Amino acid sequence: MTETYVETQTGHRWRDPRPVWRALALFYGVEILVYLLFTLYGALVLSQAQYWLPPDLAVVADSASLALNRIAVPIFIICAGLTMALTYILIANAHALEPSTKLTKPAMAIASYFIPLICLFMPPAVMGQLWRATFGASGRQPHGIIALWWSAFLIAAFIGTWAAFAESSADASKLVRGQTLGFVSRIIAASTLLYIFSSIVSQQLLSQRSRPEAT
Repeated sequence: MTETYVETQTGHRWRDPRPVWRALALFYGVEILVYLLFTLYGALVLSQAQYWLPPDLAVVADSASLALNRIAVPIFIICAGLTMALTYILIANAHALEPSTKLTKPAMAIASYFIPLICLFMPPAVMGQLWRATFGASGRQPHGIIALWWSAFLIAAFIGTWAAFAESSADASKLVRGQTLGFVSRIIAASTLLYIFSSIVSQQLLSQRSRPEAT
């Protein structure tokens, strides 16, 4: 029978990441759906749908957009919290499975998201370390997926900041184009992060099952 917790000499304990991973996958799925609907709404606005859609349908689209705005921020906050929780667990597991001085400590990995300037480059570096620690023996490479994830995330964050400050002064169509591009970037960032986490979780579970003390 596989043990959920395994104590190691590093002080880190192996924890089953599946409960947090499943919650994260669920909420990221909802988040991606919300961003897809926002993207569709932006496309309708840019196509001047008010001139060719039935009036009732145009009102429904506007109402749906307002409803999505109300749930988008809470979902984003939940996804961010689950991302940090799963990152912490996976890095602690990597230390527990194979002690390494080359892998950032779990607490520092989470803190890196909040430290000015460092937050621009350290999170993808930590994710790369985690990937290498997880797949080191097999030699499996991320093939640019980590860079794609972080690039899309930064683009979305930049556009979101620009839109927040330009909302009262920017040209309406320019603002909608920017926001729609931002939603597409968020979809890419969320989808690639799901792939990264899925790969690491699967490999960690496989590595844990192969350990003698796990039986």
